[in-house]
Formats: sequence, C-alpha cells, structure tokens
Amino acid sequence: MPPKGDLQLAIGYWIVSHKQTLRKWWAVTSMAVMAFSLLWTVVFFALFFSQESKVSGLLVRAANGTGSFRAAVFKPQPLAVGPVSVIPRDKTHVDLVAELTNPNQAWEAPAVTVHFILDGAATTPQHLFVNQGDRRPVVQINATVSQAAAVKATLVVDDTAWVRAAATGRPESKFTVANITTTPSTVTIDGQTQSSVTVRADVTNASVYNYYHVEVPVVLQSGDRIVGAGQVGLDRWPTLTARPVTLTLSYPVPDVTSVRIEPQVSREDISNTYR
Repeated sequence: MPPKGDLQLAIGYWIVSHKQTLRKWWAVTSMAVMAFSLLWTVVFFALFFSQESKVSGLLVRAANGTGSFRAAVFKPQPLAVGPVSVIPRDKTHVDLVAELTNPNQAWEAPAVTVHFILDGAATTPQHLFVNQGDRRPVVQINATVSQAAAVKATLVVDDTAWVRAAATGRPESKFTVANITTTPSTVTIDGQTQSSVTVRADVTNASVYNYYHVEVPVVLQSGDRIVGAGQVGLDRWPTLTARPVTLTLSYPVPDVTSVRIEPQVSREDISNTYR
C-alpha cells in the first residue's frame, strides 16, 4: 500500500508502480501522432496536386491581368482610323474626310503624321494632333484623281508622338456653336456658274485661354453620309469671344441634315496661347 499523508511520495509510488502501463500509453500516443501526421501529409499532397491545375490557371490569369493593366497604363493604344468618305467635286477632283480617334484617356498625341492613299497613290502628308480621348476629322480638299466616281481611299497613320496627359495638366479647350444655317448659293469656277451651299455659324471660344490660331473643320452630312467638308482657320481668338464661321462649297451638296463644326486646339501647344 502507498504511504499515507505524503502526496509527493504517493505520486512517485504510483508512477513507479505503473511504469509499464505509462510506457505502453506513451508508445500508443506517439504512434497515433505519427499516424495522424502521415495521414495529414497524404491528404495535403492529394489536395495540392488535385488543385494544382486550378491554382496555376489562377496565377496565369492574374499575371496576364497585371500585364494588361501595365500595358494599358504605360503604353498607349494606337489611334483608331475610320473609313474615308470620298466627295466628288468634278470628274477628276475629290474631297476626302476621315475620323481619327485617340482612345487613350491618359495619353495625348501632340504630333501625328497622316496621309491619304487614293487608288494606291499617296497624297501629301498632313501634320496634326489628337487630344486625349478625343476625335477629330481629317480633311483633304481638292485631291486630283483619274476618275472621281470610282476612286477608293484610305487614311494611313505614318507616325505618332505620345505624351502623358498628366504632364501638362492644362484644361481642354471649349467652344460653343450656335445659329448654324445652310443656304443655297452659287460660285463661279473657270467662268462657269455652279450651284453651291454656304454654311454659317457663330462659334464662341469658351476656353480659359486666348488662342493665336484655331483650325475649324466643317463637315456636312445627309443622314449618316458625309456630303461636304472644308476647313476654316481663325487667328487671334480671345477667350469668351464669338467669331462667325463661314464656308462656301464649290459643288452641289444635296439634302444637308446636319453640320458638324469642331474647332481644334492642341492641349500640349503652349505657344498657341496668349494673354
């Protein structure tokens, strides 16, 4: 019997007397822990390899998404070129109109070189600009062709210089157009009187800047079809000042349903502003 009244001796006596039992339970516990660890390892690797393809796919998609995001932020998308509208002036001369769009909200295109191709022949290059997220008409007047009724034309972008829009922080130009009228008129070309159309409008420089020079493309439409075009240049245009814009076309223009007047000012050209 264990001695009474001494707890420490009682515990020691119990341990000595149950040594074999304790060894047995220690071995059983150790084996259970090892078995559980082995089972956990097997389950872990089974789940890992079963999910490997899915995880790899997620990683690939994440990497592609990151690459696309970096490309969108650090590399501008190219300018979008619209179809060319060919407007016959006579049997051997045409006017050309196409739209050039900058799809980038963070990039300006302050220096762009373009040219039209007429039946495989290139016209004289034009130098222009396209502001961030903006669209502008590109107009070629009185181009010579062999047969105006069958000519095919495209617009080609030769070169584009890009600038981050945040580099300047200059506000965009604003113009308001009012009192647009189209009236029949006549013009004399080579001693012959021809029917024509005259477009008039009042355009106000609602920008915060005065401009030395502003190019004003004018596009006439009959429904969705472009039936006439031209470009007017205006110099020394103060802010909050209205200017009349007048354009007379030298060929018949049928059924004008709308007129687009879109003044163009580069946000990057600081030399074009004055106080």
